[in-house]
Amino acid sequence: MSHAQIDFVTPMIYFPEPKFEVTSNIYEFWNTISNILYLIIGFREKNNFGVYIIIIGISSALFHGSGLLIFEIADELSIMIMICIVLDKFKYIYPWMLIPIYIIFLPYKNFYIFYNILNLLSFIAIIEIKKFSVATNKNFLFNRMICYFLIAKIFWYIDQVQTQYWQGHMIWHIFSSIALKYTCMIIG
Repeated sequence: MSHAQIDFVTPMIYFPEPKFEVTSNIYEFWNTISNILYLIIGFREKNNFGVYIIIIGISSALFHGSGLLIFEIADELSIMIMICIVLDKFKYIYPWMLIPIYIIFLPYKNFYIFYNILNLLSFIAIIEIKKFSVATNKNFLFNRMICYFLIAKIFWYIDQVQTQYWQGHMIWHIFSSIALKYTCMIIG
């Protein structure tokens, strides 16, 4: 298939939430409004990480509100950039090199390329945040962060393998935003 034939509107990933169910103006209503917690947490942060949490919330709301590929890309890039910024705090430069790889593979519309890059970056960030939390006596915050993050990942994964609709991705938004709050409390 040539690049000219690729559909750049249809998203790479599908969420089982019924489309335009609550209102005819919002593609996935519950997945869209659940992003409000990112905005609340982002605005309450007193450091630069709060801005990036707000950007994640806005780009995710745009994606779930419209169902368009361009906003899915914005959502995914905002998550990768946030993780790279966290890793910058620990003097990592190479994670930024993974973003062009994601962009290069965009025409192939394979969500799992993003997902694997995200998992690699997340794993590295979690290790560094753990070391930092031990060194700064914030291990109790790390334990909370990792619990919320793991709960969020479980709900995200279940939502992807589930064939019938339930609020899994909305729950992912809630728990991942709380995990980001704890991340800011540790390294912010």
